[in-house]
Amino acid sequence: TNKKTRNRAYDLLVKIGHAYGDAEHGGTRDNLLQFFNM
Repeated sequence: TNKKTRNRAYDLLVKIGHAYGDAEHGGTRDNLLQFFNM
């Protein structure tokens, strides 16, 4: 259950990162991914 929840949250945050990166600058998505790889 935890894994599914985390995956859903990750998918949402990736989508947010894409939207934010498109609106602002491309680096934002990479920063989000780096944050979650820690």
